[in-house]
This record gives sequence, structure tokens and C-alpha cells, in this order.
Amino acid sequence: MRCGATNLHVKFKQEINTSVENSSENQQFIEGVLSTFIVDDIYTITRNDQLIVRHGETLFLNHGVSQKQYISQEIRLLSRLTKTFCKLLSNKDGTVKDFLLP
Repeated sequence: MRCGATNLHVKFKQEINTSVENSSENQQFIEGVLSTFIVDDIYTITRNDQLIVRHGETLFLNHGVSQKQYISQEIRLLSRLTKTFCKLLSNKDGTVKDFLLP
């Protein structure tokens, strides 16, 4: 683990807590999946995109904490796709919603 990574995970957990509604399912999703993310550009895209977070919550509700690695991979994949779209379309702050709606 990188030096200071624990502090970044705590910060990430606090930021996610303020950006999504709080319920017991959300808390479990945040603690089980999102708090394990490495803090990087993919993390930032995930944190700022409500559709990606909601997709992760849905996966979490369907698969549970036992599949948190799978859920994390799916969320990161969607965030990387969003990053690629942003780069191709020169839209620095684009979200999944921006690319799905014409």
C-alpha cells in the first residue's frame, strides 16, 4: 500500500458520503466497495458521476459484499470508458449521462 493511502481512503469515504444519499445499503456499498478504491483519476471520475455510483449500488444490491472485487472492476471499467469519451470529445468534465443522451 502506498504511503498515506489509508488517509486518502478515509478522505474518499467522507467525500462519497456527502455525494450520495445515506441509507444502510449505501453505507454498505461505500464501506465494502468504494472505500477500497485507489485514489487516482479513475477514482475522481467515479466519485463525481452519480450514474456510475448508482450502477455500483445496484450491482452491490444484486451481488452483495462477497462480489465486491467484481463490482469494483465494473465501476472502474465504466469510469475508464467515461475518461476515454471525455478525451475523444474534448469534454473534460463529461459524465456517463452526457455520453448517453444525444
